[in-house]
Amino acid sequence: MNGFSFVQIFTRILKNLSLPVGNIELLKQTQRYSIPVVATWIVAMIGNQGSCIQYLRDLLTAIRTFFHPSNTGDFQIDLINFLSMLAQAFTDRVYL
Repeated sequence: MNGFSFVQIFTRILKNLSLPVGNIELLKQTQRYSIPVVATWIVAMIGNQGSCIQYLRDLLTAIRTFFHPSNTGDFQIDLINFLSMLAQAFTDRVYL
């Protein structure tokens, strides 16, 4: 994939969400990726023989606990937008 592996791509996507770790909230990155672009990018990488689905599953597992009612913060808006855009990108791909 031209110098990037799925591990690197999904690690950057996870960091892009700026999720808190422990009692420390990560600093906002200077380079932020657009959530609709990230969602479209993930859906575009899904193929018949690719491992993108497994990395997407791992990403969703990693962010699952941040949807618990006890986890509140500014990051929730990005998470909700990410899941919404991911579903929209997948729907758009299916219907094209």
